[in-house]
Amino acid sequence: MAFAGAIPTSNRSVLLAALLMVAAVGCFTTLDSIMKYLSSEHPVLLLVWVRYLLQVTFFAMLIPVAGVDQVVRVHDIKLQILRGLFLVGASVLVVLSLRYLSMAQTYAVSFSTPLIATAIAVPVLGERPGTLQWAAILTGFFGVAVALHPAADAAAAALLLPLAMALSNAAYQVTTRLSGRHAGSLPLAFHAGLFGVMWTSLALPWVLEPLPPMSLIWLLAGGLCGSLAQLLQIHALRLAPTALVSPISYSQLIWAAGIGYFVFGEIPGWLTLAGGIIVAASGIVLVRSRR
Repeated sequence: MAFAGAIPTSNRSVLLAALLMVAAVGCFTTLDSIMKYLSSEHPVLLLVWVRYLLQVTFFAMLIPVAGVDQVVRVHDIKLQILRGLFLVGASVLVVLSLRYLSMAQTYAVSFSTPLIATAIAVPVLGERPGTLQWAAILTGFFGVAVALHPAADAAAAALLLPLAMALSNAAYQVTTRLSGRHAGSLPLAFHAGLFGVMWTSLALPWVLEPLPPMSLIWLLAGGLCGSLAQLLQIHALRLAPTALVSPISYSQLIWAAGIGYFVFGEIPGWLTLAGGIIVAASGIVLVRSRR
């Protein structure tokens, strides 16, 4: 199975990694768009439960090909349970954010995730950002404030949702980095889905309802997009260094603006776009300074 170990970097592999990352970001954005559309008709927790059930089923299907150890084996189940909780929090909050805010505004704020993760890693992982990195973090949070300008949306309370989502996602990333010291990419993806299902199952007695066939088809498409996105992202990060690949994830603002405009009729304001660009630039400086 081709998921263990890194692939030597070349100009060709860097180009392929960039294309894979752009495709992965597009798949993630498509998944979120489907969840945004369905959340107007169905409970968010039910949608998230089905989404992770599809993900864990998809990765379980790889067991006969890759083997049990390559897909399932991890060392710290307690840490995986915590990762699942943070991931569910991020998943629920991003759907709620997209329900009340535009896609461009939601993603502009979500770009602060690596900035928050870097700050969290100081006490948790013992990492010590340098002066340039702290400057990038502070500049990025200024960009968040610009993107969140309260005048942009009447529902001011909704502006807290993408911030909470970024915080939960950052906690998920830090715990994933802790897990990644002893586990491969496939087990991490499998257990993220597994414990995502387990946490959201707690809410099923209150949110369970029959889903019409069309909603199930949309959820199946979204689940496939999410699983494909994870595999594309994993392979991109194997082909080229993180410092080269990760900044490409900021192309999500372009995907979000395009899908938001053509599918949902959203027109992002210039402050939202400016804030997103500031946050993205700060994230790129942060990632590249950690090479």
